[in-house]
Amino acid sequence: MELVRERTVIVELGTTTTAYDLTMLMQPSLAEDNLIHIDAITQQVFSTVLELSGSEPELRAIAPKDRHFLDDLAISLSRTSDCLQITRVIHDALPHLANVSSFLIIRTDGKDHVDEYLSGGLSAPPLRFRLKTKTKVPGDDPLLNDLKPGSGLQLYNRSELAASVWLHAQLKNSPITEDRQVAIAALRTGQDFNGLIIFFQGAETGAFVSLAPVLEGVAELVSTAFTCFRAVEKMKSMDCQQEVEQVRQEITVRDRDKSTLIEISNDMSAIRDKNTLISVLHQRLKQLFNFSHTLMSLTDPVSKTYTGLIFDSASISKRKHPDYQRICDARYMISDPVMSKVLASSTPVVFDLDELMEHADVPEWITMNHQSGIREMVVTHLNSGKKHLGAFMIFSEKKQSFLSKELGLIRAISSALGNAVDNILATEEIMEREREKTLLLSLSNDMAQIRNKEGLLRFNKEILKKVLPISHLLIFTMMDDERQYYPYLLDPDSVCRSHPEYEKITSSTIPLSDWIADKVFLSEHMEVFNLTELANTTTLPDYLRMNYECGKKEVIYNALSIGRKKTGLLVIFTDAADKMDKNQLRILQGVSSQLSTTVTNIIANEKIEKQFAEISEFKLQLENMNVYLQEEIQTNYNYSEIIGSSSEMNKIFHLVSQVADSQSSVLILGETGTGKELIARAIHNASSRKDKAMVKVNCAALPANLVESELFGHERGSFTGAIERRIGKFELANNSTLFLDEIGELPLDLQVKLLRALQEKEIERIGGKSVIKTNVRIIAATNRNLQKEVREGTFRSDLYFRLNIFPITLPPLRDRREDIPSLATHFLAKYKKKGSMESLHFSNKVMKELVAYNWPGNVRELEHVVERSVLLANSTTIKQSSLPVSTRQEMEEILPDTAIRTIEEVERDYIISILKRTNGKISGIGGAAELLKIPGSTLSSKMLKYNIKRSDIKQK
Repeated sequence: MELVRERTVIVELGTTTTAYDLTMLMQPSLAEDNLIHIDAITQQVFSTVLELSGSEPELRAIAPKDRHFLDDLAISLSRTSDCLQITRVIHDALPHLANVSSFLIIRTDGKDHVDEYLSGGLSAPPLRFRLKTKTKVPGDDPLLNDLKPGSGLQLYNRSELAASVWLHAQLKNSPITEDRQVAIAALRTGQDFNGLIIFFQGAETGAFVSLAPVLEGVAELVSTAFTCFRAVEKMKSMDCQQEVEQVRQEITVRDRDKSTLIEISNDMSAIRDKNTLISVLHQRLKQLFNFSHTLMSLTDPVSKTYTGLIFDSASISKRKHPDYQRICDARYMISDPVMSKVLASSTPVVFDLDELMEHADVPEWITMNHQSGIREMVVTHLNSGKKHLGAFMIFSEKKQSFLSKELGLIRAISSALGNAVDNILATEEIMEREREKTLLLSLSNDMAQIRNKEGLLRFNKEILKKVLPISHLLIFTMMDDERQYYPYLLDPDSVCRSHPEYEKITSSTIPLSDWIADKVFLSEHMEVFNLTELANTTTLPDYLRMNYECGKKEVIYNALSIGRKKTGLLVIFTDAADKMDKNQLRILQGVSSQLSTTVTNIIANEKIEKQFAEISEFKLQLENMNVYLQEEIQTNYNYSEIIGSSSEMNKIFHLVSQVADSQSSVLILGETGTGKELIARAIHNASSRKDKAMVKVNCAALPANLVESELFGHERGSFTGAIERRIGKFELANNSTLFLDEIGELPLDLQVKLLRALQEKEIERIGGKSVIKTNVRIIAATNRNLQKEVREGTFRSDLYFRLNIFPITLPPLRDRREDIPSLATHFLAKYKKKGSMESLHFSNKVMKELVAYNWPGNVRELEHVVERSVLLANSTTIKQSSLPVSTRQEMEEILPDTAIRTIEEVERDYIISILKRTNGKISGIGGAAELLKIPGSTLSSKMLKYNIKRSDIKQK
């Protein structure tokens, strides 16, 4: 500060210069009351100097409680009128300055001579000591050189102070002790050096470090107060009535501006939304200076970019640029010509847009504003405390719109604006988190209702895609070996469905050695990849390559897991890079966590449903098997073995043992009642399928229209009367044996279907849509001559050859008469037990009749004859057989009532009697073999066995 032409006080603060013309104060006729106002002017000058010095905006960057302290201190200092009062204000403030026990102020005359000392402490009163002889501050003192402009507060130990001989001499009268630290700050205002302020520590070493910003603020306020006193002293010594009035006017303007700043600060402190903030700010700023519109940007320190945050509504109507929205939403590097200069400056920076347009790398938003008529703008930092938020920009259509006064106001406003923006961002963050919680809760409730893939696809289409800007999704799940993963859920809306390799790629498994899967599974967060960059730097997995070829630009991965176990991958594709903001990615992260559980539950439900289906199928099969076995029991068939030891039966036993272990089809031939089913059961019981029951179907016992349903089953509603699904005998006999009795009775149309079932080993239920694989061994039986029926066209030759792999022809009972006594005895034991006739037995005569009988009904007829004989028995001996009457009379003729003979004797005599009837003709038409219905070779064997000669046959 200096006096110019004896009439003007010039206050220089950095690059700002303010002149006060004060000659009116020197007029002798100045009224007394005007002189009284000089002290008030002192306070106003102090406030003005404080604003111009830039101290207030700097002080707003510290903690709120310290800022309030410094604001109160500034008000107290503005009311002081001499140096002793300043000392008292600092003395009274010591309790707030923790660990400061005392202070010493070395005041200069504004140049380089010490004028006076001011001191005080917690245990010492405030003192002021003026020097009669001013001492010069040495220009080469090493310690004072550390206190050059901009150096801030400096901390020293006692030993370090010894480096300054001059300063050491000044501290002789101070309350300093040997074991305390000292904090020193230079008192400077603009180019004026007002002296030094020294704080003494009263606690442990290092306590000044956290207090440094506050002490620097105190030093700046004290220096400002000294500058103000000098200005007022000069004002009091001059005749400056007119200049006082000018000062008053300027102070009035500054008071108004300050009042507006306070109102802006108060208004913004209560604002919690962007629209209100920009509206209030626009109205208030228009009261201070002229401009076009404003803009606030937000800086992202991670990506080192910035983007528009709050747009002035006044600018929207003026922006008719076709790319306005894109330019406003875009991100710009903080290294561009504008922002790099702003970040390097601590004060607002004014830009001439005409000059900026000469730069080749000027941001698009500058070009857009220039095209709309903007010619100048000022940009300053937006800070909240020490946290950098972004930048505040004011645009004007005229140049030279922002002078030093406006820049000071903008700087003052930017601090309060930074706090307001920080509050808004915090409020929006809280509201966004609450919205996310509500949304995630809603999505979780929706996903909790999902039970299958169809529900998950419906959730993706109807809900997820409306919340997030995704193209389509893909879900991979881990295979059981945990070495591969495979596509589990494919989005039906995927544009890749038209890709030529879609089916191949989506049906292939992927090894876990894939580097992308490795990275995602190891990450605790979502991974985002730019497909274009990936395609240019590495070989893409097939499914990524396919999506890239279909126009997808970005892929987002998140690992699906239950606890610490990784269960799969969620893969999201988008049409453009950076399409999701951080809030949407956070929502997707939350959805992924719930989606892991949902997918795991769906897979578990599918397994359970599959197991339930298998259990139900098995249960139904067991129920049908149980019904079948009950039916078998009700048929009174309970043979446990085949009875017979004749040579013919031994041949049959040999054939059974040969074919039992194989899986070949068997065709059993023979007359009715020869025991074909019993032989079939013997083959089954001797095979590897014996653990399961043999299933039997009598093809002759069922109507033709029901045979197909009996064999292959039917679905519910497949025909009239099909009220429920029925399991066919083929399914029931899976992995077992199916005995097709009376196969010769099967209709031709069903023979075709049976042949297909035998060849393909698969069937279809009536009305069914799926093929059922079966593993059934077929044993067929018939009493018909199938070869003859093949020739006549009533039986398919291909089916005959398919069944006739291993034929077994059962002998009739008349060809194995030696087995008749054993069989008769067996049946007698069976039926006499039922009738409680334990002692019942055959007479010799009856047994001879049974052996001699021809048995056209074979074993079945024998059983019925024995049962009938048991029912007709009147004593413990069956004396009369139940053979047909004509047959019995024939037997009486053949077998006279003589002494008991053996079965061999009876059979020998019977053969001789038949040979006599045929005049010794053994085989051929009308031969004995034909009458006996046995092969000629069999008859010849028996004749040889019984030593029947020609002489025995001759008629007597």
